[in-house]
Amino acid sequence: MMDSSRPITRAGRGGGVRGNVGPRLLTGLLAAILLAAALPAVGPVTPAAAAVGDTERPTTPGPIEVVGYGTGSVQLTWAASTDNVGVVRYEVSQFYTDIAVLWRTRTNSITITGTLPSRTYRFSVRAVDGAGNSSSSPPLFKLTMPPGDNQPPTAPSALTATRITDTSVTVSWGGSSDNIGVALYEVLSITPSGDTVVASRSQHPPWPNNVLDVTRLTPGTTYTFAMRAADDAGNYSALSAPVTVTARPAGPDVSPPNIPGTPVASNLGPHGVTLTWIPATDDSGPPRYELVDRADPSGPVEVARTLLNQVTVGLVSGRTYVLVVHAVDAAGNRSPASGPLTLTAP
Repeated sequence: MMDSSRPITRAGRGGGVRGNVGPRLLTGLLAAILLAAALPAVGPVTPAAAAVGDTERPTTPGPIEVVGYGTGSVQLTWAASTDNVGVVRYEVSQFYTDIAVLWRTRTNSITITGTLPSRTYRFSVRAVDGAGNSSSSPPLFKLTMPPGDNQPPTAPSALTATRITDTSVTVSWGGSSDNIGVALYEVLSITPSGDTVVASRSQHPPWPNNVLDVTRLTPGTTYTFAMRAADDAGNYSALSAPVTVTARPAGPDVSPPNIPGTPVASNLGPHGVTLTWIPATDDSGPPRYELVDRADPSGPVEVARTLLNQVTVGLVSGRTYVLVVHAVDAAGNRSPASGPLTLTAP
């Protein structure tokens, strides 16, 4: 007989019970408990005394199988577990993206309701005896609801490598899209002998940015990387355009960034000016910048520091400035000065 009891726990992105726990939900939970209490037990009823001191776990249930589909539902079954005293229930966990739902049944079958077309779900089951001993679970069962999903995500775009060290590199990319949703991104090392996944990031829950570190590089070695996306149904996108990087040689970083562009002034007034310049690059990642005034009577003076290729600084009216920019990397290596900008505050 198929048991269609409702789920008792819905854990989502914030954990705990999803939604508002009001009288309606509490009434539903109480109804589910009463329904479970009225259902026949699997095997002989377990006397309370028999459960005392019982530490033996039930055997693992058989693999989950599909009995049939309904509108917004699926019927599952599995081979029953055995126990030295008696199995009293099965707990079925349903996973979709980063949401988990727990169902309970007294029989070795259940109807899961509320499913959506073409969505991919994962299920696990375990048996529980009267003493609370739980069995292990069979392999996770993966199921894509009818009519299925054979549409792959679009390929990631604009793959970029930054912060290159002797053993690691940071990659970033433009996100993919999918008819249902992207589940995973993978970074592959592309070689003549084959492609190897070297880093990955699940999208359950969605990651706030498309940035990933690739580690375990060999110093001084050149690599070609590409990115691909996958959905929950196992469809993979085409590879992104590749990016080639060379890990720095082993040892301390002694290479300075390249020279930033000559600063350009805007919004010049008697008390300040905004400066922008073409950013510098460095093998260890984006550098910071130091703005220096070479016209100061006491010698070159640092006027400002910034992580961006733009800064607004104060000026003294009537004074002339000769401003240059240096780029500085994480190891403290300083680039030569940019071209000078000479200006007089009005």
